[in-house]
Amino acid sequence: MKASDPAPKSARRVLYLSQGAALYTISAIASGVLALASAGLAAVSDLRVEQTLTLAGATYTVTPALKISFQLSQASPVTVMISRHLARYEQFKWPYLAKPIIVRELNQGTMGVGPQTITWDGLDQNGREVIEEQNTSTKELAAMNLWTTATLEQLTQRKPVNLFQISVEAGGEKVFTNFERAVGTVRPNRMVRPFKMGVVDRDGSFLVSDFWGACVWRYSPQWEVLGRFPRDHAQGQGFEPEECDAAGTDSLGNVFAMNFSGIFRFDANGDPTPWPVQSEYTRYKNFGHVLGRRGPSTDERFRGFAVGDGDNIYLSQYQPDGRILVFNKDGLLLRTFSLPDGRRPGPIWWMGNNTIALTGIGSNPEGVLLYLDATTGAVKRQLGSASAPLNDPLKSWAGPDRTVSAGHTEGDVRRYDANGDPVPFNAALPAVPDNLPHEIRFYAHEVGLPRNAPGYPQPAGGYLVAGNSGFWVSSALEINDPVAETELSHF
Repeated sequence: MKASDPAPKSARRVLYLSQGAALYTISAIASGVLALASAGLAAVSDLRVEQTLTLAGATYTVTPALKISFQLSQASPVTVMISRHLARYEQFKWPYLAKPIIVRELNQGTMGVGPQTITWDGLDQNGREVIEEQNTSTKELAAMNLWTTATLEQLTQRKPVNLFQISVEAGGEKVFTNFERAVGTVRPNRMVRPFKMGVVDRDGSFLVSDFWGACVWRYSPQWEVLGRFPRDHAQGQGFEPEECDAAGTDSLGNVFAMNFSGIFRFDANGDPTPWPVQSEYTRYKNFGHVLGRRGPSTDERFRGFAVGDGDNIYLSQYQPDGRILVFNKDGLLLRTFSLPDGRRPGPIWWMGNNTIALTGIGSNPEGVLLYLDATTGAVKRQLGSASAPLNDPLKSWAGPDRTVSAGHTEGDVRRYDANGDPVPFNAALPAVPDNLPHEIRFYAHEVGLPRNAPGYPQPAGGYLVAGNSGFWVSSALEINDPVAETELSHF
């Protein structure tokens, strides 16, 4: 590679995640060598740049310092040069400079033969953060309502730079590589089956509903596969859901997979198990492991379920009549109740304190968020109305922290606590200027970034609220595919 060659399209970065270790590294291997000797060993070789990550729960925190290692075949004076490229993608589609700007020169003096390592603290020659000053774009001025009133200070922005070229010179030779430094927290590159919703079981594992895969997956908090429900397809389609909208579990370790026909019951090994009480609500399948439809030819349809205290089950029936059916842990019907204003129930969640939260869907359809007494169905709180329907929530997700995220689609949700009060998000999330503090949006066209640029949101397909460890967002699957995997984001 010659010095005049254009920089590679992306930095040579690899995320190394060795199982069971506490420290990890993001690494780059040398991508160019200049002025190699015509014969004999290269004076300098095996350039490697590493950034340390420390495991913190399900994500990784990073430090700005970089470890630079290389090999010398002879004792030589060594100079390490740190040069920067551009600060961001949205202003320049090609962030690499043909001649990067030098920000730090590290003269190491004469170093001996063999492996060598130095550390760059991430600062420039003046001991400051590496910054690029950029003009504020017209789109940014308009978004901040500063089109005609911007001050001189607002017309420019100081952006941190994290895309660098690292070069090592020794013995008249130079090797170099590009490196994109990570900042803040980093998540592993996870690819999993797309899911519509998920719950955290009593052991802290994740149960998620795989709609097109017609099953529930159990994952560890590190997203390692622990099980599948049903565990295989050997027993035929009569024992598994045709699709899977929701997942759940009870205190005995049974796992539930729900679709529009009802709740499929599996034991801890993934085998279908009949409901102990057989009734008209278990007639959909001859084996008796589905709770819901009263026969294969009935028109009953269901939207969600929740498992409450004593393993009571709350099943939301969407048609022909909108109502909540309450069963005990064995499948015995205890009671039913309807929603106010003739609304039909959507996804439903157990909030504790004898309370269920669910979306109530009108005929427009507009939606409201309801908090109901789990015994009587009385309304404890309603967010939104037919004339002012909140953000038209038709879907919802909740977790062990009793927060509820509700939205018209997966792309725009607002978060509330167990009492229905707004809960602000406290992390950097995909956002647009008019976001509310308790709102998150995954509408890519509103973010203003080129496709696939850092920060560009993938279409959200479902959420798993994990309580204190944040929440996970599954990217949407654009086609019906029972085996494809999609990206997983953690916030």
